Amino acid sequence: MMAQLQTTLRVVSEESSLSIKDAFAEAFLIAETIATHAKVDDERIYWVTCAYDPHLHKRRLQPMSFRLYDGICGTAVFLAAAAKIFDSPTFRSLAVKALRGIRATAKANSRELFQYGIGAAIGVSSAVYALSTAGEMLACPELLDDAQAVVAAFTSDDITSDRSLDLLSGAAGCLLCLLRLYRLRPQANTLSLAVRCGEHLLAQRTLSPAGFLAWATVKGQLRSGFAHGAAGICYALIELYSVTGDERFLAAAVEGREFENSLYSEEHTNWLSGPRALPSPNRWCNGSAGIGLGRLASLSMFPDESHVADIERALDITSRPASTVLDYPCCGNLGLIELHLAASQYLRFPHAREQAEFVTNQVIQKARLFGHYGLESGETVYNPSFHQGMAGIGHQLLRFAIPDQTPSVLLWR
Repeated sequence: MMAQLQTTLRVVSEESSLSIKDAFAEAFLIAETIATHAKVDDERIYWVTCAYDPHLHKRRLQPMSFRLYDGICGTAVFLAAAAKIFDSPTFRSLAVKALRGIRATAKANSRELFQYGIGAAIGVSSAVYALSTAGEMLACPELLDDAQAVVAAFTSDDITSDRSLDLLSGAAGCLLCLLRLYRLRPQANTLSLAVRCGEHLLAQRTLSPAGFLAWATVKGQLRSGFAHGAAGICYALIELYSVTGDERFLAAAVEGREFENSLYSEEHTNWLSGPRALPSPNRWCNGSAGIGLGRLASLSMFPDESHVADIERALDITSRPASTVLDYPCCGNLGLIELHLAASQYLRFPHAREQAEFVTNQVIQKARLFGHYGLESGETVYNPSFHQGMAGIGHQLLRFAIPDQTPSVLLWR
């Protein structure tokens, strides 16, 4: 395995910064460690993680669910990326075998996959995203077949009964995952379901105090932000518009952006988390980093000065000193770099890549100093999951090192 790492490092230009080589090395070691923690059960691969138990109302060690956020799907996507980049048969085999369990569940009782809703991180559509993305990276058509089998289990009621609406748990995330598969395997049923998600989002809007239609998501509240709020839902609707050309989705996204900008506070130089609320901490999930990322991802549909101004505001806020010791993508430092990587990749902003490098270097140096990355579970419990665990940290290090060849899971691309 070390020979594969050395081969990858040799192809990195001698002029590359040390942090890129360090990111490759750390990502490889994380993938190896995740591999050593894998459990084998009847030809299936799974991991044990510290996750919230709704029956006990506390976190406990338990086998991973299938989900992208904290389950097998997220870990498998990282291993698939590592397999491709490091040309590793071991990582490839682990990724495919891990996702094989979703195939078995879909065949035995596909409705079991719907127990968490339809969202892109928590719900059934996260399996569609993982199977599609791993299938593309590994050139494995059977994984795309499995993604289509999951889509075939959807009913109209799965969409119309959704009240989460957001990216993580609701219809906005679902349509992004469906579009991910549709771009690889363009079938009418997949697009039809995505359109139904979009129409459901149009029907579920609520009038905000500022007079704009928006979406009540977590606890029935109107929210800004990417994972649970307007920025993420608007991004999803714009992606749907880019495929369908349906002006209704674009118009709803425009109004959603106006709602979110009505929450911008000059006093705080930041977006408030909702009407009559305080600003959210600067995170991918909530706050300016995610808002800016949503704006960047939809810039082609909004090439106006106000949209660019939102991006510049978000970049400025995200460049302020870090306020968290956490390193994982959802609420931690390596979620912040996604905004800067996108700004560097799509807009060629001169200092965006430098900021991503600065944060990544800090994360790696801190981990080497203390012997572990910053996780909520601490260094005593190994967490191989994506959004709050080591798979997400490893994947974001690959995103930093080689963004053109590593899918943006935080944008469901």
